[in-house]
Amino acid sequence: MDLINLSDLIDIAEENKYTVEYIEKDYFLTVLLYFLKDIDGLYFKGGTALNKIFLNQKRLSEDLDFTTKLEISELKKIIGKIVAENKPFFIKEEYDKQLNDFIRIKIYYKSFFSTSSYIWLDFNRRPTLLLEPEKYVLPNFYSLDFQITTLNKKELFAEKLCATITRNQPRDYFDLYFILKNDSIDLKLTEKKLLSADKKLDFNMIFKNANKIYSRWKDDISKLTNYNLGYIECIKFLDSKLRK
Repeated sequence: MDLINLSDLIDIAEENKYTVEYIEKDYFLTVLLYFLKDIDGLYFKGGTALNKIFLNQKRLSEDLDFTTKLEISELKKIIGKIVAENKPFFIKEEYDKQLNDFIRIKIYYKSFFSTSSYIWLDFNRRPTLLLEPEKYVLPNFYSLDFQITTLNKKELFAEKLCATITRNQPRDYFDLYFILKNDSIDLKLTEKKLLSADKKLDFNMIFKNANKIYSRWKDDISKLTNYNLGYIECIKFLDSKLRK
């Protein structure tokens, strides 16, 4: 695989109405997923998986999340090998946080604009898979044709609802809005996921910290999307869907 050239990145950014810096990060995210696609025991998940595979890329992302059955030591070897064998794309990896069942890795890529651009990767051994993972084609702007093993769609949707209930991230609200625009979420599955984390299915938690979400909405969302979804429109829609 050859490294994309800057003029092509600029064309893609202009065509899709994103800044070229964020399209560049999305490109290296996609390349990294390509190199990870054949690793057994690795299951792509999170907002990046949702938006790339199921939400028609409503927003870009800055990180990659995986549930895994692999040992942390094995993951470090895999990532180290990918970086070492693909120097046209990546510079180095750093281990930011490591526990027995979790590791966060920072991978620096060869940006046209900065010497310190990087991607976060989270690998988590803790979650229990409730449904069988599936392989999906990964749509992208760069003509890279491949599939990747991903959490089952229903489980991915349920995890997003769990995240919206248990943390205060504008991106979760944004993603949940577009899920519920065209689909539904299995609430029994969501309850099971929450129970495993000693949490309850309480929609009021989504709206409890609304002011915090509002204050961070523009800074967190606007740089990652070309969709003009305002906070008020989003929260009213979620209220109509979840507290009806």
